[in-house]
Amino acid sequence: MPQKIYLDKEKGKFLGVCAGFARYFDTSVWFIRLLFIIALFSVFPVAFLGYFLLAFLLKKPPLVAMPVSNEPLTAEQVKQTLNAVAQQLVLVEQHIALMENYVISDDFNLQRKLWEL
Repeated sequence: MPQKIYLDKEKGKFLGVCAGFARYFDTSVWFIRLLFIIALFSVFPVAFLGYFLLAFLLKKPPLVAMPVSNEPLTAEQVKQTLNAVAQQLVLVEQHIALMENYVISDDFNLQRKLWEL
């Protein structure tokens, strides 16, 4: 069990309070959410205010440094990494092309003129 309760915005749906408690107690997030929903129906003001109070008081988890290996990279590892980066850049380029096509489209100009009215 971790030493402190932290917000878990990665697994959380709203502010990460329930996911943080699930991580702390090493249980399912759905179980904690179910308990929270039951608390909402039972003692609404306390559960509602308590959730937002906890979201304000709990901190984000500290950043953990990734371990660094002292072993040199092989040519194959460098090649694989560069291929993965190249694939990501192709996806980004495709996404940018889609955005450019939308921005220069007649639909975008029409929507912009409607918003100006």
